[in-house]
Amino acid sequence: MTRRNGATVAKRVRAPSSVPADISHAPDVVRLRGMQFYGFHGATPQERKIGQRFEVDVEMAIDAEKVVDGDLSTTPDYRIVYGICNACVTERRYRLIEVMAREIAHEILATFPMVGVRVTVRKPCVPLGGVVTVGAEAVAQRGNL
Repeated sequence: MTRRNGATVAKRVRAPSSVPADISHAPDVVRLRGMQFYGFHGATPQERKIGQRFEVDVEMAIDAEKVVDGDLSTTPDYRIVYGICNACVTERRYRLIEVMAREIAHEILATFPMVGVRVTVRKPCVPLGGVVTVGAEAVAQRGNL
């Protein structure tokens, strides 16, 4: 709130974006949420042997002004993004989901012309003796690879 001519005026504040603050100047976001895959990742040998379900969300900051209707080369193609996530979770092996999230983010950013990407990876059934979901998030921005 600021005071102007004796009146209290609400200061306009931009709502927090779902993309990182560093790329918030690109208000346009393409999301893929709730992708589920089965993979063999984890810090323990048991997790790597038995495997478990992983959930992946991807948020891509784009400049929608540059998107041409009907031209998939001007925007991220959901099928390719899904394929990148699927390959990283099902075909590769990671001990830490932080590394998995980072690798997915870097590969998506390297594949498409976008401002930045945020990738969240969750393990919904972590064997800790109770019901726990653990997650990790990675952000990659153009020019920071």
